[in-house]
Amino acid sequence: MPRPAGGAPGDLRLAPADDGRPLSGCPFLNAAVEVPDPGHPVHVLVAAYRTEFARRLAALAREAGARDPEELGERLALLYDGAVSRSTALNATGPGAHARAIATALVDAAID
Repeated sequence: MPRPAGGAPGDLRLAPADDGRPLSGCPFLNAAVEVPDPGHPVHVLVAAYRTEFARRLAALAREAGARDPEELGERLALLYDGAVSRSTALNATGPGAHARAIATALVDAAID
């Protein structure tokens, strides 16, 4: 299957950037923590935003030729959320680099 322009699958816009700085926190995830009531309008907005994030990753995965783009999108969204959380808590760059390596492996395994 042909690869989209941009190099190897792991280099597609599917993995967190690794620019040597800690990943910055997500204001939407912060809002979800502050307003845990799932029925509150803020929480509903956060859920919609995070769902759309995974959907956009799935669209990129589909474009890249992933066998199951929705599954890959969900996995990458979860990986990204975890990396941002860990990077924020530790104020460290390691989580971003590790997340990128894991994302590359996930993408490579998902694309024939």
